[in-house]
Amino acid sequence: MKEQSIGIDLGSYYSRISYFSDGVIEIIPNEDGEEFIRSCVAFTDDGIDVGKMAVHKDAEDLNNTAFGIFKLLGRSFNDPMVQSARRELPCNIVNGGGKPCIRVKLRKQQKLFSPEEIISMIIRKLMDSAEKYFGGSVDNAVITVPQYFNDLQKSAIRYAGELAGIHVLDIIEGATASSLAYGYMSHLESNATAPLERGNYHVTILVLELNYYTFSTSLIHFKGIEFELSYLQGHSLGCEDIDILIVKYLASVFKKQHSIDVTVNSSSLRRLKSMCNQLKVKLEANSVAWCKIESFHEGIDFYFSLSRDQYLKLLEGFSSKMLETINLVVNSESTSNQEVKEVVVIWGTTPIPGITGLISDHLQGKKVISKNSQPFAFSYGAALQANTIQRLGDNLPGISANMQVPSQSIWENHGRPMQSLHNSYLWGAEESHHFDSEHVRLSQPEPDFPMSTYDSNTQRYEEQRFLWNVHDLSVIEKERNPDS
Repeated sequence: MKEQSIGIDLGSYYSRISYFSDGVIEIIPNEDGEEFIRSCVAFTDDGIDVGKMAVHKDAEDLNNTAFGIFKLLGRSFNDPMVQSARRELPCNIVNGGGKPCIRVKLRKQQKLFSPEEIISMIIRKLMDSAEKYFGGSVDNAVITVPQYFNDLQKSAIRYAGELAGIHVLDIIEGATASSLAYGYMSHLESNATAPLERGNYHVTILVLELNYYTFSTSLIHFKGIEFELSYLQGHSLGCEDIDILIVKYLASVFKKQHSIDVTVNSSSLRRLKSMCNQLKVKLEANSVAWCKIESFHEGIDFYFSLSRDQYLKLLEGFSSKMLETINLVVNSESTSNQEVKEVVVIWGTTPIPGITGLISDHLQGKKVISKNSQPFAFSYGAALQANTIQRLGDNLPGISANMQVPSQSIWENHGRPMQSLHNSYLWGAEESHHFDSEHVRLSQPEPDFPMSTYDSNTQRYEEQRFLWNVHDLSVIEKERNPDS
């Protein structure tokens, strides 16, 4: 059987698998003909169910159904995120040697499964669909993960792939995959109206993707028949944060009208949150949105209005962070604002009114194209990356992901700003220290140098994840190089 370029989109709610062959990208359907499976695993007296069958079991036995467990990956049991998940998820999350594990009843016996084992079952289900589709063994794949995943979490995904019996060629962020997919689709569209031999065709596109939980910005350089993804910046802020702001605002309006605080009532907060998308849709076409929620709280009808100007004022904090992220990309060493010829905003959720105009004004009047995100973009991009790694299509346009990503690890010394460990650039550094992450050493080590190390995809202190403290770097050097 011909080797295939396989891409897997592991989502916290849905998961998909795609293949790339002879210039064509396709979703691989499951046994029911659906283009996705639910990222859900159920344990019963008869065995293990994954996907749709697991969802049906979910309604019958919540304690023996595992879903939403991606947030457990790469964390200790005492991690605040794990403790939060224990309160939110119905499955039994217990301490398994300092790591979170899921305790279930399988074939009438109590069993413990790690998050990696649960995710390996989802990967195996997807690969089974691929093998049935192609009629043979499929052994390699590229897997996408959320933008906020750190190195430990990515390693956990790679291990899950090994447990599922596959070789994980690469792990890429969803935003990277989506940008690759957009770049390739744009390439196909342009070639539909222009000759393939476009040696003099050079253009740079700025792609912004706003999803529910994350926001990312990337650059795609088209060079003749090739394109290159050269820069990516991400942020943990997403459209959910905007919904939270709207809910807080509406709760304050109701309190002002009726002197009742609904923020302590989860049912009322859910109803307010359900109004957020309606407000966005109305404000996209109108300057003011008028709404009514019947019997909103204690039988009281809630009448309110929200103008587009009020809405944009609520978004000022979010907008400023978004524009800061855009600045990091367009002012990077690889490009400039003048070189960006096109700006594309890809919405992974309901479009946010006024954002495209804000971006256009910030980029000196550049035209902004708004597109809805395709649900298969992540798996498409992963399949493209798999093809690039495997070099299976010599007659295909060149695809390159020459990523220049933010540092994954940073360090702080006492009394000085936090600084980067990777890529040799330092945030607010007073001295030019080069930290070699392979050998864990400073090129100019300082004895008794107090240092705390954190892991994160952002520069914000409050979002850092603590790794270790050290007062003498020679301790780390000795641990890594015991013979030196």
